[in-house]
Amino acid sequence: MPLPIPNDPIESGFAATLELGRNEAEDMSFDGGFQIRTNPHASDGSYLQATGDVSRAGGLFAGVSGYYDLTVGYFDESDGVSYMEVVVNGVVVDSFDWDSTAGQAIVVADGLQEREVLSVWLEPGDSVVLRGRRDGGEPLRTDYLDIASSDYVPPPPPPGESFVVEAETLDILSGFRVAGNPNASGDAFLQAKAGVEARALYTVEKAGTFDLTIGYFDETDGVSSMRVLLNGTEIDSFDWDSDSGTNLASPASRAEHTIHDLTLAKGDRIELVGTADGREPLRTDFLRFEPVSTAPPEPTPDVWYIDDGEVVIGLNYGTGTFSTRNTGITQGENGTLAADFNGDGFADFLRVDVTDPPELGVTDEFVFAATLFANDGTGNFAETETTAITTASLHPFLFSDSLSLAAKDAGDIDGDGDQDVLVFDQNGDTAFLLENDGTGKFTLLSRSEISSGAFMEGLIGDFDGNAAGDIVALSSPDASEVRVYVNDGAGNLSPAAGIGVTPEAHFDGQILDLDGDGDNDVLFVADGEGRGIYALLNDGTGQLEAGSIPSVVVDETGSVGLVAGGNFDGDAAIEVVSAGTSDDVLDPGLRVYEVVDTAGGKDFVLQSFDPGITGNVQAAADYDGDGDLDLLLASDARPGTLSLLLNDGNANFTDAGDALPTDTVADETHFFDDTVLV
Repeated sequence: MPLPIPNDPIESGFAATLELGRNEAEDMSFDGGFQIRTNPHASDGSYLQATGDVSRAGGLFAGVSGYYDLTVGYFDESDGVSYMEVVVNGVVVDSFDWDSTAGQAIVVADGLQEREVLSVWLEPGDSVVLRGRRDGGEPLRTDYLDIASSDYVPPPPPPGESFVVEAETLDILSGFRVAGNPNASGDAFLQAKAGVEARALYTVEKAGTFDLTIGYFDETDGVSSMRVLLNGTEIDSFDWDSDSGTNLASPASRAEHTIHDLTLAKGDRIELVGTADGREPLRTDFLRFEPVSTAPPEPTPDVWYIDDGEVVIGLNYGTGTFSTRNTGITQGENGTLAADFNGDGFADFLRVDVTDPPELGVTDEFVFAATLFANDGTGNFAETETTAITTASLHPFLFSDSLSLAAKDAGDIDGDGDQDVLVFDQNGDTAFLLENDGTGKFTLLSRSEISSGAFMEGLIGDFDGNAAGDIVALSSPDASEVRVYVNDGAGNLSPAAGIGVTPEAHFDGQILDLDGDGDNDVLFVADGEGRGIYALLNDGTGQLEAGSIPSVVVDETGSVGLVAGGNFDGDAAIEVVSAGTSDDVLDPGLRVYEVVDTAGGKDFVLQSFDPGITGNVQAAADYDGDGDLDLLLASDARPGTLSLLLNDGNANFTDAGDALPTDTVADETHFFDDTVLV
């Protein structure tokens, strides 16, 4: 294989946009070493052809952060062995010879070859360059670069596979010479010549993240200095100023300097640059590479909402800043849900629509469609599956119109690990469970009777400790209750724990272990005469736990707003946050309650109060990547926007300003452009 091609400043000026999908080579930025040529065998009728010994083409990546597979299409001819490198941000991620025997000495269809470079981490604005050397009669005909989301995330390098590179094997660029010495690790080291800058180069052969240790002899008769460059950029420097050795290259003078967590790609260039001082001649012994296990970047929680009838996603950059993207998905008349429905690790959307409603006096049956919009891994969606389901409510005479049917939640209801769907007929007292085959195709698993009412909420969760998901229904008049229904494993639901604290609406339900006993409870809000914040505590079987009902009761003059539950301060207890609760006694502001033991059982006890933050809190998640739960806030002061409340780790919140151009998001977060690591 030819020698690596050096970086050139011209590459930093390549500004063509590289997008997901096919990028024609002739549309890239390129230097004088390439020219455009037309040919019917090229993918868009043209390719780049070398006119110089070294040719370069590339651009800037315009997608979202993630792992991508890069595919280079080129014409490999029989009259030469050209050489190409794939370079990301100045680092060679792959290099290869054009040595196929499938083609001819001219451009023919059989000569088109593809080189895949799997699982390359790219971020917006990253530079991707193709550069190569022509050979013989083969003029480096380069056709395209495909960029596709990667299904494979490379594992971290295994621990324990360290290796040593002797300094005397490095490429000497200037000022160094090899000197023998029995105290050196390989009986020799590099030693600087007097009065010149000494430089030595190591070209990386093994990619990974390493602790890099430089072994050298730090003598007492001078203070030499060394800089370490990676691909031309200084990453470290240090003085040789120990006084623990001797004035010779003896065992007592051996020293080491370590650079931690250095991520390297094959082809990276590590340079040691130093200057001798006094009688200390910069004796450099070895480079030791010790792999360290590093996980890929943590996925960052994203949100979604409906704007003018269209699904919009808010992509989080991991710093608490968002970019919004219209998906082109029309809101379902009977509900829209987000979850990983096809099992590829990315959140999809499912739209539910009644396509054939029942006809009064003719038939009780109706047909609804569940349409899957699959995520390609970058937050772009395509309609892939539509399942038509024919059924009827258990009490069809109450089915007044198709809008009484509503998809409520996604979760695992049959214990097979994929995302199934809960649908309510809010007038017909019926819960439908839809079973997912793992690819986003659904069949009707069961119909069960529930106490229903208008504007119901429904959630899937485990309340009795088996593999099959149960449900909780939060209803308004006439039922006006919060009721758990346990699943027998076949999808048949039976009523279990239930409470009703108001004759009006129960809403904003969240399933979580509020009291720390290892089973799921329900946090919810009530309106009307019993307005306030409440909890249904589960005994582990789906029945009510003995004791009082935790509550924050608000009088009839006040308001409650939305709440969020979670571990906001890192201690063992769960907190409940509200910024919309007020009445004649309670002043407006953000309140943090902790769930604690009291004489009558569990209750909400106020921990802190901030009168400067008011509104509806939504969608708790770690938006800025610092390890604690933050919140989104809708407030009357800034209508039509959500601001970000950053948590300091102790449940103290700071309003960081506007984050999204909406005042309501789904009260859940997903990973629309990051793989969920399991």
